[in-house]
Amino acid sequence: MKTRLLFLAVSVVMALTSCSAELIDPADGQVTKSVLETEYNALKVDSVLPDISSLPVISMSEAESILSSLRTHKNAKEEFTANTHDEGEAHKWELNMKQTIDGKYAFSIQLSITSYDDGSLFYDGYSANCSLSKIFWQVGGFSFESDKAHSEDFKFNSSSSIFLNVVSQNGECAYYRIPVSIQGTYHPAQQKSSYTYSL
Repeated sequence: MKTRLLFLAVSVVMALTSCSAELIDPADGQVTKSVLETEYNALKVDSVLPDISSLPVISMSEAESILSSLRTHKNAKEEFTANTHDEGEAHKWELNMKQTIDGKYAFSIQLSITSYDDGSLFYDGYSANCSLSKIFWQVGGFSFESDKAHSEDFKFNSSSSIFLNVVSQNGECAYYRIPVSIQGTYHPAQQKSSYTYSL
């Protein structure tokens, strides 16, 4: 009788262990994520804007190569120009910042600023674009505020996104959105600005 009870108890414990193992088995039902999702926090996008839907299809390896160059700022080259004209007492400035990565990917930001002789200054807006047809760069706007560390300067920040149209090894195409953080500084005394980004 004791042997039967012991056998029954062991059987119950083994059955419970087996069920528990099935519930926590990471291989069961696990969705394999792409390198874009694991390394670059990319998200698959279902509904897209016309600008994004016209992106050419690229391979996963090409997408990874592009993002790797952008992340490491490979062979980065920075350019800056400032254009100005007066409208009465207002001085209108267009501050053009351009970063070219690896001789292929040029990201440009233009800030519009209005300054006055009394020292007052207003941020009027921005434009942004990317020269590479395989990427759509969407910048949602900038916060623009005084730099607490350097009171004579200003900081601008934005959360933007890069979109890619990628085909996987099994032939399925998907649009991916990769978050890109932008941080920049504007120096009114020199009418100069610069920015950097991270992804």
